[in-house]
Amino acid sequence: MAWLADAVRGIIIVVFFVHIVQLLLPESAMRGYTRFVLGLLVIAAILSPVLAVFNLDYDLQRRLFGMGSSGGAASFASVPEFDAGGAGYPGGPVAAGQALAAAALRRLNDATENRWAQQVASVAALAGGVEPANVEVHLGTGGEPVEIRAIIQVPATGTPEGLRTAPLDPERIRRIVAQFFGLSLEQVEVRVRSL
Repeated sequence: MAWLADAVRGIIIVVFFVHIVQLLLPESAMRGYTRFVLGLLVIAAILSPVLAVFNLDYDLQRRLFGMGSSGGAASFASVPEFDAGGAGYPGGPVAAGQALAAAALRRLNDATENRWAQQVASVAALAGGVEPANVEVHLGTGGEPVEIRAIIQVPATGTPEGLRTAPLDPERIRRIVAQFFGLSLEQVEVRVRSL
């Protein structure tokens, strides 16, 4: 606990120094700017020991964050890999945060894929006159579609209900979807399946 006493002593010295400097400042327009800079100095003095806590050994972190063998760590209970038996999160609070971030990213990617699939279904419906029964969109690292698969189901006659035209042309729909989303024809697959 000597580090805590040193941290408090350092904060007291900085606050004392800042107070003396403020007393010696003349009344001028620069006084406001100087007080702002001195305030930042006090904030830095307060934050440096707090940030140092996160660089201490794992045993101290377990004690500080309640992740010892006595249970605790209720904030990590929503992480699937968390061992609720009291052993704590295997990799510590940083690993728990990374697991939560990965789960949030998966949910975000799923929602993005669903949104892209809805857009692909709309474009295919405009191009062919019938909405696809199944659309799969695979995203790249930037969240853009890199592969699209669409399946359109039609009656055995080959003409969807409500259309009085010729049977669907999956190649035309494929070209339109690829052009609309800026993909090559190899990245888009459109199939027509009979019921």
